[in-house]
Amino acid sequence: MGEEKEFATQIDSTLQETQSLLNGQNYGRALLVAISNPPVKCKNPELKKKSSDNVLRVLEMIKDSDIQSHVNDFDPDQIDLVMKYVCKGFEDKNSTNSGSLLRWHQALAEKGGIGTIIR
Repeated sequence: MGEEKEFATQIDSTLQETQSLLNGQNYGRALLVAISNPPVKCKNPELKKKSSDNVLRVLEMIKDSDIQSHVNDFDPDQIDLVMKYVCKGFEDKNSTNSGSLLRWHQALAEKGGIGTIIR
């Protein structure tokens, strides 16, 4: 239970910092903060969803014309991580941002190659 509380605190902190950056229209920094501490070892699916929803919200707010410049700044690990979030976003049947996710997918796949999709 203690570990879950740590994850919850970490995710809430990330959400607050991300929101602050979004309010200042600093989308690139908001994305880096949102992906900086993925809850990989977290067992609570609700906390994982909260974290992925945060990343997807940031991705959705970035203009299509700016996607490539953000992707160009990513290192290979960040490309793989953002691709995982994009694929997670495709799973949401209620999502209204599939067009944006497709553009992110295309840019990430072009930069990271086929391995990005497979990993």
